[in-house]
Amino acid sequence: RGANRKRVNLNPPQSRPVLNLYEVELAETEMAESAQEMAAQMAARAVEGVYESQVPLHFQALLKAGCVVQVAPHARTRQLSEGFTLDELEFKTSTECPYLPTKGGAPAFRHVALYHSRSDQRGVYALLVPALNKCVVLMVTPFANKEVSG
Repeated sequence: RGANRKRVNLNPPQSRPVLNLYEVELAETEMAESAQEMAAQMAARAVEGVYESQVPLHFQALLKAGCVVQVAPHARTRQLSEGFTLDELEFKTSTECPYLPTKGGAPAFRHVALYHSRSDQRGVYALLVPALNKCVVLMVTPFANKEVSG
């Protein structure tokens, strides 16, 4: 449809030989409208691979992680401030690990507050859950990652 398709001369990942490489550019709304058609075209026998460009690494990580993850047992001895790789996370479905806690089938809490602030020097995230009497605060600086919880 309104896709902007042009032949390009780029090097795909793993230095694969390039025979016919096309760049397809379309608006997100068009992609959503024609998702099934695009999926069928990308799954065709003649298509050897589909490569994404200009997608930030953190967005790719979020897509891979899904909505529920837990730290793998072999990585649980480390501090949270050290961070984890995607290989050290176990991906769970929301049926294996409920997304939000419930009491008697109803959500355990109705309100949460998420606060985020950032400057050139540091950033702060805070999650407040009044029903559980809990607040988690994460402070980040560009020089050292430090976590403060309370």
